[in-house]
Parts: sequence; C-alpha cells; structure tokens
Amino acid sequence: MNNFQDWCEQAASQIRYKPDRLAAFQELKDHLEDHYDALRSQGCSPEEARALALEAMGNPQDIAPQLGEIHRPLPGYVYSITKWIAIVYCCW
Repeated sequence: MNNFQDWCEQAASQIRYKPDRLAAFQELKDHLEDHYDALRSQGCSPEEARALALEAMGNPQDIAPQLGEIHRPLPGYVYSITKWIAIVYCCW
C-alpha cells in the first residue's frame, strides 16, 4: 500500500459514525501529507518520503479497532438528535 487515501480509509474504517469517520480520515491524511512534505524538504525522493510517512504511521489495520473504540457512535447520534429537536422546537 503506497497511497495515503487507502491507508486513511483502512485506518478509519471501524469508525461507525460517519461525521467522525470523515473527520478522522481528513486528520490522518493531513498528518501524512505534513510528514511527507517535511521529508521532501529534507531531501527525500517522493517515493521514499511516501514510504517513510506511511511506515511512521504504522499498520492501519492495527489502528482501526482503536479508532473505532475511541469514536463510539452513541455520542454522535445523541448530538444529531438533540440538534434536530432544537431546530424543530425553534421553528415551532
């Protein structure tokens, strides 16, 4: 796997609440790109910088269960329901 997008999709795959999954995906991708840019500025080739950035982040299949545990869906669903109740109440 030599693609940041694939790595991030695999790492965020066990986050069940979609807004959290998308936010985690973007944060991971930004971190990989920042690391890649830093390595490139140090003189690494594009291929070497990509490989080193991915290696530094670890195995996405090891990270996915941990992210899924941290980002439980219930708080997100409660927030969404509460938001819609507030909107309906304000409009009524």
